[in-house]
Amino acid sequence: MIGAIFYSALGPAPSRPAFVTAMVVAMSVNAILVAVAAVMTLVLPRRAASRATAAPQLPASRAHLVAR
Repeated sequence: MIGAIFYSALGPAPSRPAFVTAMVVAMSVNAILVAVAAVMTLVLPRRAASRATAAPQLPASRAHLVAR
């Protein structure tokens, strides 16, 4: 997707300034996508504190592997 944006911004007759401009556009889109992803992680549901801190339970078949 970012490559398509880069080549669209590059245009039909690429030159050195066109490459720089296209790279700026592509990297700006990348930065926006990273920012959106970071904000989206803030709206994810969180686990309850009691469940997050509870010790994991081993299945009975593996209980003998725990050091005593």
